[in-house]
Amino acid sequence: MRSGDFLIAGNTRCAEICTAFGQDPERVEVICQLGVAVSHFEPPESFDRSSARERLGLDPQAFLVGYCGRIIPEKGLLELYEAIEELQTEAALDVHLAIMGNGELSGLPAEHEQKPAWFHRMPARPHDEVGEFMQVLDVFALASKAQIETSGVIWEEQFGRVLIEAAAAGAVVIGSTSGAIPEVIDDREMTVPPGNVSSLTQLIKQLGENTDFYSKKQSCQNERIRAHYAEDVHAAQWEEAFKKFLRLGRKRR
Repeated sequence: MRSGDFLIAGNTRCAEICTAFGQDPERVEVICQLGVAVSHFEPPESFDRSSARERLGLDPQAFLVGYCGRIIPEKGLLELYEAIEELQTEAALDVHLAIMGNGELSGLPAEHEQKPAWFHRMPARPHDEVGEFMQVLDVFALASKAQIETSGVIWEEQFGRVLIEAAAAGAVVIGSTSGAIPEVIDDREMTVPPGNVSSLTQLIKQLGENTDFYSKKQSCQNERIRAHYAEDVHAAQWEEAFKKFLRLGRKRR
């Protein structure tokens, strides 16, 4: 890290690691790995959510929480499943959970197994087809937690591309405080401690029951995505970084 003239870090924590290993902070720029094509993910004007849900085999009227990606423990899927299971006791709130992706996880019903009526398993789709799934969700949840081995933490969420895509699609995004998730969401009310089922349950319940709270978060998140993560904004960030690096020039050796 010290030998490079410049470094681009995908998140703030990565930048901190770079400078801790001796890189000049002025020569480190924080830019997320990817932007989002907002026009691809946002629902068209003629979008009929109920019909879209029916095409996907999902309940047209339920308050729908979803996830898509790798089916692994580190994504917090068992905690998410438990949270939605707990909410089935709320008579006034019909909450469903839809998970899209390949893989099996002990404790999570597989596609071919008998499942509760409120739980939906869907196979992975090509990236250009994921937008329709995100458009039918009320909430997208990324409740990731660190992967820890005897040597310590070996993986945390580095960005969470699905968060900016889901927000562009109109879902309210929530997540854990693991890795870069809080930096992407940038709203403490929309994050919970990793592995904390009770906090996750309460947050989903609040979003499902309080329509004003839900609408406010939906609007704020959509504006934030357009201002910070849209592809044209992302490209401009890279352009400014390279202009800065050219001004600074190479390190003296």
